Amino acid sequence: MTGRPRPSARGGADPTASRARPGTGRAGTGPGTGRGGTRPTGLCACAAGATAQRGAVTVELVGIIPLLMAVTLAMVGLIAVARDEVLAQGAAREGAREAALAADDARAAAAVRAALPPGRVARVAVLPAGPDRVRVSVSLETRLLFGVPPVDVRAEAVALRESGPSPPAVGP
Repeated sequence: MTGRPRPSARGGADPTASRARPGTGRAGTGPGTGRGGTRPTGLCACAAGATAQRGAVTVELVGIIPLLMAVTLAMVGLIAVARDEVLAQGAAREGAREAALAADDARAAAAVRAALPPGRVARVAVLPAGPDRVRVSVSLETRLLFGVPPVDVRAEAVALRESGPSPPAVGP
């Protein structure tokens, strides 16, 4: 090896070369510096500060966990409401399509209930929206978590009545 210092990111000096500690006037050669010298006097204070900071992190974590849980539960509730909004809108469209093809309101209500998942209770209203239009309104009750009052999700769809004979009933 040559006698030249190895370059480093700190201006070309050798990172393994000993450096003088401020205020001592000598190079860091103690056991705490990795070269057999003496340990710096401030090390005990650093260890005590690290322990105090670990306790502070625990206290902050205990304070943040309930907040994170509340935000998570709120997000789950919003997702449930959005899911039911999509379900209600799809069911209203199916009901409006059936009401436009057949003049029977009972078939339109059955189409709405068929478009929803089994066991979901919906309030369905089939109303005229003009001389040649029909409006189907669907209302679903969405239950949220932990005693929050239920939310009523509503959707409407309007369709133009088709002229001609009613299509045959499909299904059981």
